[in-house]
Parts: sequence; C-alpha cells; structure tokens
Amino acid sequence: RFANYCMMASSAVLWEITKNNSAFLAKKTQFQFNRERNNLRGKNCFRYSGLVHDKTIDIIPGEGNKGVKMVLKTKNRSKPIKQCTEFSFKPGKRRALNSIRNTIRKTKYRKELEMLALQKASALLRSQAPKKNNAKRNK
Repeated sequence: RFANYCMMASSAVLWEITKNNSAFLAKKTQFQFNRERNNLRGKNCFRYSGLVHDKTIDIIPGEGNKGVKMVLKTKNRSKPIKQCTEFSFKPGKRRALNSIRNTIRKTKYRKELEMLALQKASALLRSQAPKKNNAKRNK
C-alpha cells in the first residue's frame, strides 16, 4: 500500500512523513544517521535520502569484494524489483572512477551527488587494495 501512496505524493511530503519515523533511522548523541539503501552519506536529510527521491545513486562493493557497482534508482515505484539498475565496472581504480563520473555526467543524473559517489567509490576501492608489507621498516 505504501508504494501506491508514494506514486501520488511529492518528495517533500514523503520526507516530512519519514524524517523522524523511519525504520532505518539511527539516532546518536547529536546526529541522526540513516541506514537506508541509496543514501550515499548516511545522513538523515532530504538531499541524501534514498526513499523519497525518484533518482538516487548508490555505490556498493562488487562481487567477491572486488571492484564497485553503481546502483541507479528508476521511476518504477510500483515495481520494487525493477526499481534499481546495477552497473558493474571493469577492473582498475582509475577506469572505474572515470566510468562513474562519465555515467553521471552524460545521463545528467543528480549532478550534486557526483562527488559523493566518487568519494565513496574511491574509499571502497582503497579498502579492497592489498595492504603493503612494511617488513623493511621493522628491521
């Protein structure tokens, strides 16, 4: 039933309903965080919310924790299975980041989230990189 109401309501109305009452909300000392999907920052604010916007971007680890995938949300609110589209990128940090940048720019898909998507992808790729052994320093 919620999906039917989402089709009729605007993003601002949906945000007013869900901003203080969400299953994904995590209230800490001064800050409110959000664990919802398609929320790049993890902040509980209108700009980054993945529930209320028609177009959202998310960066997730690739299969086998190698590489990254970009998830774009489409306008199929009534069909949740078909709502998200995943894009896998070829190996290579520079190649993946350029592909993410070009995809967002060419499709004109929420340009204000471009740098956040690149930052998250870069952090994921950095965490997947093999760690350097500093054996020479310890001697």
